[in-house]
Amino acid sequence: TCGGTTEAIDNVRVITNRSTGKLGSRLAHMAAFMGAEVTIVSTVSVLDNPHLKEVVYVESASDMREVVNSKIKHNDCLYMAAAVSDFTCNKSGKKFKRSENQTLELEATADILAEIGSKYSEKRLIGFCLEDHDLETKAKEKMKKKNLDYIVANTSNNIGKQTRSFTIYAQKSDKQKFENISLNDTVVKLLKLI
Repeated sequence: TCGGTTEAIDNVRVITNRSTGKLGSRLAHMAAFMGAEVTIVSTVSVLDNPHLKEVVYVESASDMREVVNSKIKHNDCLYMAAAVSDFTCNKSGKKFKRSENQTLELEATADILAEIGSKYSEKRLIGFCLEDHDLETKAKEKMKKKNLDYIVANTSNNIGKQTRSFTIYAQKSDKQKFENISLNDTVVKLLKLI
């Protein structure tokens, strides 16, 4: 998966995040180039690539949840690189006016990867954790809670960058830490997990 999901506020406005989809897209293209049959579920435009098995475009967290749940059955591995919104709200049927004060009531979205992890322990599941504080503790908690094989932990400093610093935590091996490596090298390190 790649990109940041969007949650509609009204007919023109959305809640989203700063994810560019660069890492997820690059992972998909490189995996396909290396011979994997890749389905990519994306919120952002993906370069045409005849090696990709399928590209499915989605917008919201609920859209992504539906597609990922249907596609995982036919795949061996999931790189959940998309930045899925943690919150959604009830969409207004009309465009809000600047002159009208508005209050948004947010509700939590489903945790797609936790759902997949609870149903498909035989699949290879790689999650991503972005935190600016207590990164190692939170990454390990998420890995255990979501029943992941690996979790890639990084901070918001990586968003949209061509170089990445991150740590890979695994259920059954030692952590691997990488500092300021290129996006291509990042992808190679992550694909070695499968």
